[in-house]
Amino acid sequence: MVVGGLSPDPNIIGGELPLDPAAFLAIGDSDPNSLANALGAYLDVLHLANDPADFQPDLAYTDPNSTLLIGATPQAGNISRNSFQLALWDELRHRYANGFDTRSNPKGFGAARTFWEFFKLNPK
Repeated sequence: MVVGGLSPDPNIIGGELPLDPAAFLAIGDSDPNSLANALGAYLDVLHLANDPADFQPDLAYTDPNSTLLIGATPQAGNISRNSFQLALWDELRHRYANGFDTRSNPKGFGAARTFWEFFKLNPK
């Protein structure tokens, strides 16, 4: 999943999602529809481990322009070896970026490349 850092949600201060994983996951913390709960729902569908009281990804990578959150720990009995990845890209307005565009994708992210890397790591 790819998320652009420039959120259209007026409830997010400044309209920009934070790249810091803890700050990103804390958005709407007290709301049952919080970001962490939504991501937890994806993990549940994929039968990946998830603590609804304290959502934490298995891995989190950050650099100055992006954050990657990965969930890969299976729930008991899950032998499918599936995983979940969320890429948060700075200054991105469009969810499926494809190259440089000064208005919607100034950093030049490419969703197709990201998705292809995911599929190479997760052959089924």
